[in-house]
Amino acid sequence: MGLLGRLKNQMNSSEMKSKKSHIKNMYAIALSDGELHNNEFDFILNTGINKLYLDGRTVQEIINQAQDIPFYIPNSQNEKISHLEDYVKLSMIDGNINDNEITLCKRLATSYGFRPVVIDKMFNMFISAMAEGIAKDIALANALSELVE
Repeated sequence: MGLLGRLKNQMNSSEMKSKKSHIKNMYAIALSDGELHNNEFDFILNTGINKLYLDGRTVQEIINQAQDIPFYIPNSQNEKISHLEDYVKLSMIDGNINDNEITLCKRLATSYGFRPVVIDKMFNMFISAMAEGIAKDIALANALSELVE
């Protein structure tokens, strides 16, 4: 089989279908509040490159052809949870959690076989983790400033 045939098979693999669907879903969440913010696009691009091991051009092509990408449910529970975590993080990235974003995240969770309450728990978990991280940063800054004085 030639290079073209191998590439075609790779693009049609369940793994690639899952990656494309994941990018498409993130793009839909980012657009659900009416506009695509730069930090949302950066998150989608970085997820595609650093987590899904796609090149930037492929991520952009998926976004440009999102309407042609079929919805695909990941095979493993770990992958489903990982995707849902990305959706929740993306919803929070612009600092404004929009009702449309939450609704879409809950629909995706349901389609993956989870109850919508999973999304609420993920939002709470990430908000707590961010607050804890900020608290640690403030405590560290205060401790360092006392050492310098």
